[in-house]
Amino acid sequence: MTSSPRSPRLVLPRRQMMTTSLAALGLSGTALAAFGQEAGEGGEGGEGAAMAGLDPRIEALTHVGLYEATHRIAVALLEEGNVALAQEHVQSSHHAFYDDVAEALEVLDGVGFAPTSAAFAAALEAGNAAPALEAGRAVLDGCAAIAAAAPAADQMAAIQALLRVAAADYEGGVQDGTVVLDIEYRDAWGFTRTARAWTERLAASDDAAVAGAGAAALQAFAPADALFPALTATAVPGADPSVLLGLAARVEIAALRLG
Repeated sequence: MTSSPRSPRLVLPRRQMMTTSLAALGLSGTALAAFGQEAGEGGEGGEGAAMAGLDPRIEALTHVGLYEATHRIAVALLEEGNVALAQEHVQSSHHAFYDDVAEALEVLDGVGFAPTSAAFAAALEAGNAAPALEAGRAVLDGCAAIAAAAPAADQMAAIQALLRVAAADYEGGVQDGTVVLDIEYRDAWGFTRTARAWTERLAASDDAAVAGAGAAALQAFAPADALFPALTATAVPGADPSVLLGLAARVEIAALRLG
């Protein structure tokens, strides 16, 4: 599988997931300690803990979601006319380059889209907003096609993982109602938006069981809206990342409808 050229990028430190959000969900001290240890070893804002123990195909699918989310953020910023911030976000992201998702696509036997990804990267780096926006939307379509081809149960498991990663990044990016790390907040926005988009697609399925599970999960997303007043928000009064962990738990319950 051919990968696109990679440009040098800044790797920003990530905040570890705090145990307070898990305590709010009633987890035991042992579980809290275990999660904290995994987060410390996992790197990017608790991503290692959020994805620990996943089936390889679900892990691969989650990586597709992370990749999609980064491009979803860039597309949204480009739609707002904020080319410089879109460039900054992609250059600073751990999930923006085709090499970051190529292995996952191989695991999933998915059709790659390296040329489209390369076109997006080149246009964005050059500051050409219109072609970058077109290519970015095409990347989103490619990711959506890969995700839609996976079994519904795998999609819902990946949605849960995306939400757990979002919770970790949100807690690192928002402190006492103030956005202190913009990239963490934006990543949480993108991961949550991608999880919602995948859930909406499931809810629209022609399969009654899949549609029922998707619809039940979709209803749980409403409380998350208050966490993201805008993609470039600087303050979020009453921010509580445990909302995203609770949402992940409700998606897991909804997935039980699939048998």
